[in-house]
Amino acid sequence: MNYNQYIIAHYHANMSEREQRILHELIKSREAIRRKALMLKRGRDETERTVTETFKPIIKPINKLVTLSEENSQPVNKKKKLVQQTVKSDQHLKVEDSENVQTLKLENIEEESSIPEDNTDRVAEDEEDAVAWTPEVEDIMIKEYLSLFKTQSNELDKLYGVRKENDEYHLGKSSISIDGDKVYIEDESYIKSKGLLELLFKRNPDSKHITNTNMKTYKEILDSTNVHRKDFANDGDLRKYNSKKFDNLIEPLFKIGSGLLPRYKVVKRGYGLLPRYKVAKSHD
Repeated sequence: MNYNQYIIAHYHANMSEREQRILHELIKSREAIRRKALMLKRGRDETERTVTETFKPIIKPINKLVTLSEENSQPVNKKKKLVQQTVKSDQHLKVEDSENVQTLKLENIEEESSIPEDNTDRVAEDEEDAVAWTPEVEDIMIKEYLSLFKTQSNELDKLYGVRKENDEYHLGKSSISIDGDKVYIEDESYIKSKGLLELLFKRNPDSKHITNTNMKTYKEILDSTNVHRKDFANDGDLRKYNSKKFDNLIEPLFKIGSGLLPRYKVVKRGYGLLPRYKVAKSHD
């Protein structure tokens, strides 16, 4: 006997016919409502299950992202704040330098600058040094050479090097400027490096900075400017002076074979390794 039958049997004896009919209708209504509720619940569950299965490939990654975002939101915010403060501080400290960092051209130096010498002896390699020059370092490097004009330093090469005329700079009869990581001579551009600047500006270039690549570039510049020839003419004789730079660097470039570069020979001397040039003697 089910629950409904039990209720009818229990109260049937003491109820009038009308009351029995009402009770019967109430029980039928209760059953109908219960069945309807079960149907609605099952339909809702089925709908939710269908939606979940259908959109599972999308919902699952999104839920993971939301969880990770909530877990890491506070550290990320702190890191961003720290980075922003650092950038703002750097911008404040270097606001005066930023105007010169964007485009570096040869110009007058208001204050003398220099970079510390490296006390460690090293031999120049055949390839360019893989040093990552930042704009600030490049700016200091350029100022080091331009400051030689301000101080009228004896280190300047007044015969074969860059000279200043009317606030402009020339190599032979050709104008020269520096922009970013390039050296421009007239319409030709060359990759800027410490070694190349030594060759262009210094009377006695520091050989520890000079590579064979620098020497090859320097020869191209000499050929294009003729700064090493009389009257800066293509057919002019070599301007030979009592100059170590001419003897050790310039002349060998035009006497060894057909444009072959002079070789460095490394020997032990004192506490370090000092490079020196070995120039083949002509037997003509």
